[in-house]
Amino acid sequence: SSSRRLHHKGIVDECCFQSCDLRRLEMYCAPIKPPKSARSVRAQRHT
Repeated sequence: SSSRRLHHKGIVDECCFQSCDLRRLEMYCAPIKPPKSARSVRAQRHT
């Protein structure tokens, strides 16, 4: 059962208990959208 945990490392194991690259951390999150797209979405909602 211990070998299973090694195959399924979480973000905490990779970036909290051990140091990790920022790029690896970004893989767990959604890609950052440019502020322009966010503004256009807000404008469409208000109109």
